[in-house]
Amino acid sequence: MNRFVTKLVTAGILASAAVIANASSQDTHKNVIIRIAPNCNIRVTVPSNAMVTGNQDNRGSGSVTVENPHAIKSKEYIEPFHMGFICYPEDDEQTTFPVVRFNTDKKQWTKDASEWEKEAVEAADPEHRKFLRKLIKTTVVHNLQAVNRQGWAMTQEDLTGDESARRRTLHYCLINPPKALCGYSDVGYLKDGRKGDLTDYALKILRSIEFLPEEPAADGGTAPAARESGGAK
Repeated sequence: MNRFVTKLVTAGILASAAVIANASSQDTHKNVIIRIAPNCNIRVTVPSNAMVTGNQDNRGSGSVTVENPHAIKSKEYIEPFHMGFICYPEDDEQTTFPVVRFNTDKKQWTKDASEWEKEAVEAADPEHRKFLRKLIKTTVVHNLQAVNRQGWAMTQEDLTGDESARRRTLHYCLINPPKALCGYSDVGYLKDGRKGDLTDYALKILRSIEFLPEEPAADGGTAPAARESGGAK
């Protein structure tokens, strides 16, 4: 084989290997346990480079922070992707939202904008009426089926302010009576369109959540707030 051709083939093989190795490092996942509060301790599948925290003080909180998937293909700095969690009583006002309803026939959480529709019809200010109808249109509700519990997730979009800075935000709650694990995450800038939307990425993480029973540490103390569990995927 011609020496020049040999070099090209070798370089191609090495480049392909590098791409595969990089893709593999981004595609691998790990199972982690995050201890937040009684009835809010969870096991969740996250990317292998994710950092997780658990804080058992007061109400109880936790977080998952991972390199933004879009940063892999970008030469510019993109802030890390962050998901927060707080443990609430199941009946706390923070666990509900006017546009989210549990459909007892379908056994799923669905969008019910009837309250906002009524407010829009009765609104004397046409601008407020226009805002409400745009809010209804851009609000999306997802039924959230995790490993052993169910809940809801909802995206809303900034409708005012600098257009280049407007974001899409994901709110979520998983119900584990008598508690609910809720939080929110910024899932993209509206200017980036569908390609910059991390909603599906976040929902995949949320659907991997498994609620765990209390597990005291072997020495009788408190179990670690966050640790890896099981092998990588």
